[in-house]
Amino acid sequence: MITAWLLFGMVLVNLTVALTVYLTNPRRGANRAFLILGMHMGLWSASSLFLVSASSLRETEMWLRTFFGLAAFFPTSFTILYQAVKLDADRLTEPAVRSRLLAFTGVVAAVAAFHPAFLSLLHPREASELPPDGVRFGPLFVFYGLYLVLSGIVGILCFLRDNRRTQGIRRTEIQYVAAGFASAFAIGITTVIFIPYLSGRPQGVLWGPVVASAALSLVVAYGIATTNIMDVSQLMRRIFGYALLLLSLSGLYALVHLVVALLQSRTGSDALWLPAFVAVLVVAASMTPAQGIMRRLARRLLISPREVNISRAMAAAGEVMSPVSTVDRLLLRFANVIHEYFAASHVAILIRKGNGFAQVQPSQPRGGRPLLYLPASDPLIRHLQSSGSIVSRPTLRRRGSDDRAVLLAKLTMLKAELAGGISVRGRLQGILLVGPRPGGAVFTRLERVAFQLLLGQLGIALENALLYTEVQNSKIYNEILLEHLPSGVIAADKAGRITVCNREACRILNVQRNTVLGRALTAIPQPLHALMDDVIRSGREVRDKEIVLPAGGTETPLRVGGARVHNDRGRLLGTIFTLSDLSRVKELEQQVRRSDRLASVGTLSAGMAHEIKNPLVAIKTFAQLLPERYNEPDFRETFSQLLQKEVERIDDIVTQLLNFARPRKVASELCHLHEVIRRSLKLIQQQVEKRNISLECRLDAPRDAIRGDHALLEQTFLNFFINAMEAMNHRGSLSVTSDLLEDPGHDHDPSHIRVRVQDSGQGIAPEHIERIFDPFFTTKENGTGLGLSVAHEIIEEHGGSVEVSSRLGQGTTFTLVFPLAEQCIAPGPDQDEC
Repeated sequence: MITAWLLFGMVLVNLTVALTVYLTNPRRGANRAFLILGMHMGLWSASSLFLVSASSLRETEMWLRTFFGLAAFFPTSFTILYQAVKLDADRLTEPAVRSRLLAFTGVVAAVAAFHPAFLSLLHPREASELPPDGVRFGPLFVFYGLYLVLSGIVGILCFLRDNRRTQGIRRTEIQYVAAGFASAFAIGITTVIFIPYLSGRPQGVLWGPVVASAALSLVVAYGIATTNIMDVSQLMRRIFGYALLLLSLSGLYALVHLVVALLQSRTGSDALWLPAFVAVLVVAASMTPAQGIMRRLARRLLISPREVNISRAMAAAGEVMSPVSTVDRLLLRFANVIHEYFAASHVAILIRKGNGFAQVQPSQPRGGRPLLYLPASDPLIRHLQSSGSIVSRPTLRRRGSDDRAVLLAKLTMLKAELAGGISVRGRLQGILLVGPRPGGAVFTRLERVAFQLLLGQLGIALENALLYTEVQNSKIYNEILLEHLPSGVIAADKAGRITVCNREACRILNVQRNTVLGRALTAIPQPLHALMDDVIRSGREVRDKEIVLPAGGTETPLRVGGARVHNDRGRLLGTIFTLSDLSRVKELEQQVRRSDRLASVGTLSAGMAHEIKNPLVAIKTFAQLLPERYNEPDFRETFSQLLQKEVERIDDIVTQLLNFARPRKVASELCHLHEVIRRSLKLIQQQVEKRNISLECRLDAPRDAIRGDHALLEQTFLNFFINAMEAMNHRGSLSVTSDLLEDPGHDHDPSHIRVRVQDSGQGIAPEHIERIFDPFFTTKENGTGLGLSVAHEIIEEHGGSVEVSSRLGQGTTFTLVFPLAEQCIAPGPDQDEC
């Protein structure tokens, strides 16, 4: 009678559990498949109930065969559930198709269970007896058992394969289905197949379905329906720990009871209740320490993945969030704690910016993942704002709510396993996205609770960090105004003492900050001193006034502006001035005007005759001397070589002038600048002698190797030499010198060579100096104004520069500077001779 009620209760339990799992999410395929499996187990348990309640031999045999026939379909229902979990399918069409072979073999096995060769009863059953005393199993029963065993083995192999391929919650669910299947399979095969077959008694059929179906229902239902799922290893370790605790406490109870009973027998006490009372007290006192010991023992006996130490993680997060810091530093350290202690593959933090949430940690794309941005209307944002709870992919997969599919798809797109909101004063200010763990381990309920607590603490810390960051930004803003503006800022109080002088102002005024702060306005040079003093006294404003500031023998053009400064009550605080150095602006203005004129390509051809004239002078000179010195072999050879070279030069000049305004790639080859100068001087040697000009050549630079174009450089120096001779007319002196310039940034290692071309001619008027390099500007009656313009362009193409200084009636000096070549070559031959 007890067995019948037990079986009836298991029928109700199987059906109730199946229906409950189904109702948690009716639209999910795994829940539907479990409903089918639960109904199948309910019918199977019901067949056992009818078996024990049978009143005749024929009825007993029929229900016994029905019991085995229903058991033949368990591989099929298990496989449908397994495939539904593995595929995460909402419909059971594909899992059923994949289980068609097992379904066919199940039908064959079920039909075989009703064949006479399957089994037969040995003894008839009387009304007061339990199931028959003996059953003879035929040869078909052996094949039936092999079918179930092979099905179990195939299931185990499929699980081992899929356990390696899947990750995350699917892997955990598969593990739970496999654990339930293994427990039910082991219990069922043992009680239904081996025990009856070896003993010839079917008593195991009565209690086997009870234990097997209970194990299967509880384990698989937990793995499919619960929203707070834990890892299988954790569950097994917990069960194992409780089993060890039960065994240890039972043993302790028995030991104490035995010891007290022995002592009582020796003392002659007859209190029968005393041993049990003392044993209960000892067990109650030992329960708490024994529980901790058994848990630690279970951890050591069962190999498990890396566990999260929640207390240490909370302590580390508290250390991160306790000091006040900037938002970026706080979020970076918090993300590192989550990544380190919770073993997440990646962590992303988004902060509210404008009408959405932008990723700030990590601040740079990593691992092929771009920076994220979610608008405020995003479903995940709305859900976190309204619920305020952690969103978990495993939880969403089990929920039956309307937004389940949308949120699950969003987390999948973001490659996040968890998502939580960071709220400040009830308003969502940030989002934490936590990626999956390596190996696919799920986040437990306790870990999600820890995340929720950490996010609450982070919200408080974020509020403080936002205020701190705002203060820091204001400070940085003021520092930028004072230190990093391209303009100089100088301020003085109403008494005329300097209170502010930023870095640019110190550079412009050529002063040290500590020498002017707190000093009177007389510490700064005139006319700025007088201008600031006038603003303090008169109250008038100065706007965009250009002044010239003398400094170290030079004059610096400045644009200044200043005004009085008052507080919110109108009281005078002092004055503030801004200074802008116009030196570079003036230079750029000159370069822009020069570049604009150089763009006129069409008019360049008008001055070609002037450039061709330079090599023709040498040819003409040698041609005039030809009748007198024709019989000299050396002269004829020199004239022949010079003629060919200068004709080629004329061709180069024409080509250059035609392409003058277009960018020209300078030939980059190592050459000796001294040799270039000597060849250029050689071309004008006859003219120098004819004009009675004294030539002085001192090429003292120990290094003269530069990278450039020989022909273009010769043309450049030839232009300067010819202009110098024409400026002196007859008589005068022409000096060419060279030396090295040291670069302070290279530890006083010379980096440039400087060449000075100085003449004693009539000089250049001051109003003409700014225009001498402009094309077509000339003060000569027959000049074209192209010589110095061409020379200036060639020098710039070689990375050099040219400066001019001149005084009327005293002569002109051109200073040319070229960068030395990085590869050092030996000086040219006879470089000290000219």
